Amino acid sequence: AAAGVVVIGHLLQLPITPVAIVALALCFGLRLLAIRYKWQLPTAKYSEHPTREVPEKAAPPACPRPGYGIGPTPIWRETVETGSSGD
Repeated sequence: AAAGVVVIGHLLQLPITPVAIVALALCFGLRLLAIRYKWQLPTAKYSEHPTREVPEKAAPPACPRPGYGIGPTPIWRETVETGSSGD
């Protein structure tokens, strides 16, 4: 509900501070009402035996050329490309 207030305020090009205060008051007020009247949100049902298996985490794809991935360039890259050993 509070996010809706912020979106409507943005669409109407209202100043953000008063809109945020109204959204905060609405959110806090709804929370207090939920505690006072013991409103219950639907909860997820937990099962001891899942109906489907969770797949194993796949390995990340290999870098096509060593030394050209993310991160700093390795020192040995010059040797690999030029064939020189730095002598």
